[in-house]
Amino acid sequence: MKKLIFILIISLIIFCSCDRRPLEYVSEENAAIAIKYDWQKAFSETPTGVTLIAYGSNGSTQQNTSNNTTNMPLNLEVGEWKMLSFNLSTTEFNSFTFNKMENYDSAQVKLNNMESDTYTNGAWDKGVTYKQEPEDLAVITDTIRITEDMVYSSKNFNTTGSDTTTKTYEIKVTPKPVNTKFTIRIRVYNINSIKNSIGSISGLAGGYILTSHHASTDRATFLLQDLKTTVDSTGSTSGWLTVTLSTFGLPYGKENSNARIDTDNILTLYLQLSDDKTEKLLTYNVGSMINYAKEVTRALEPTTGVTQNLLLIINNGPELPKIDNGTSGGSGFDAEVDNWGDGGNVDIDI
Repeated sequence: MKKLIFILIISLIIFCSCDRRPLEYVSEENAAIAIKYDWQKAFSETPTGVTLIAYGSNGSTQQNTSNNTTNMPLNLEVGEWKMLSFNLSTTEFNSFTFNKMENYDSAQVKLNNMESDTYTNGAWDKGVTYKQEPEDLAVITDTIRITEDMVYSSKNFNTTGSDTTTKTYEIKVTPKPVNTKFTIRIRVYNINSIKNSIGSISGLAGGYILTSHHASTDRATFLLQDLKTTVDSTGSTSGWLTVTLSTFGLPYGKENSNARIDTDNILTLYLQLSDDKTEKLLTYNVGSMINYAKEVTRALEPTTGVTQNLLLIINNGPELPKIDNGTSGGSGFDAEVDNWGDGGNVDIDI
């Protein structure tokens, strides 16, 4: 009996002294990953938070939100993981809502309606629903493949079996800005006759597909509230109405001008003149007139990382009646001197 016990003890010692990897390592263990963010190209300032969602090939997901915007630690099992990351968290944006986030391919954001306490429709735009301008959003997508060797390398064992060091695999990422700035300029003759101006632009994207890096196909209408008035030169009666919006760009499939028709995008302009009685409601079909500003070089965007800025210039804008209310400027409207040159001579990428 004692001999049998001795043999069993010897056998157990021999078994435990063999290669430790099958004992200490199993495929369910995790590899240590660190995502390193470079926000400089996306924003002028580093965001206050970051969210990362990892979608596993086995159907599992990991979601981390952190105030550490330069480094996000992950512990991932063996397999393929698709990564989606963006600034802030899903609950910190007011202008849009995150939808279908349970699946990598369907993850998207949808613009929220403009709140009624922000704007009340007038007779000129009765029944129109406006979307909010999206806050700044930057997105990173990547695919991480975790191998058994990576998991095993993440933990090194000494001869006693204790965990001595941890190896972390670093992945450096540069977030890509999602927002598209859209500048609209309308030539106006006798611009000093304007007392109030407001308008709208239809046919822009109502959302963004995060992991496909393109706008959604649904369409949205934006309110143009902050139209800025500039005159060509001091004493001039002609000038420009200008406004710049934050958008998700044009709907998917409508990015190129040859894919659009005039009625895809409609610009509406409502003007109240300084005689307090004259109103002008102007409509322009501008679908084929919207272009990408040449300086962003859209074709080179994947290598330059620049945003996709849109530009609409209407040179044949309205000629308003000249109204003289006894002031030197006609209406007393405070218009700045334009600094765009002639305003219409802007390089655009057709």
